[in-house]
Amino acid sequence: MKKVTSLALCTALLVALGAPLHAKSTPKKGFETTKKEQIRKLETRMERIQKRLACVKKAQSSAELKECSKKYPLVKRKRLKKKK
Repeated sequence: MKKVTSLALCTALLVALGAPLHAKSTPKKGFETTKKEQIRKLETRMERIQKRLACVKKAQSSAELKECSKKYPLVKRKRLKKKK
């Protein structure tokens, strides 16, 4: 019983001491990095829109239009997990 209590106490102590160290070690994102990330994401969206536009212009039938929308979606789709 003493071993279990001492083990729990040691674990709690290590977690309490380790939390501030972990919080200090993770750097916060600055303005420049946030700005670069947003620019990169928007440029990626712009490229996808341009590809979809070219695909739609080339399309000859409604089936090809559907294929364009599947190939180049404007909104990122999340895949849902099947529930058992």
